[in-house]
Amino acid sequence: LPSALGATQLVLRKDIRVVVTDVSMPLLRGDGLISVFRKSRRLDHVAIVLVSGVPDLDVKVLAKQTGADAAVSKRDVPRQLVPTVRHLLEHGRGTPDAAGGCV
Repeated sequence: LPSALGATQLVLRKDIRVVVTDVSMPLLRGDGLISVFRKSRRLDHVAIVLVSGVPDLDVKVLAKQTGADAAVSKRDVPRQLVPTVRHLLEHGRGTPDAAGGCV
């Protein structure tokens, strides 16, 4: 989606529980989107997975700084993204993940 407003409207309309966002996107930065979600009482329950091409440790630090619930490096997406999303759907925000994707 090209804007934080469009993303938030879609999440509210569809009752989405997990959002996956990249740090670097053409029209919207992932950290900006996360900030919008975390400042809204209507959206703060949504779990967020941050995906980035930066090294593993850096993406986990960035996830903590932005308020994301999990971080997955782009090279680990094929192996970790689905288990991380499943874990967040089953256990909610703020829970450690056996797949290593949660912050």
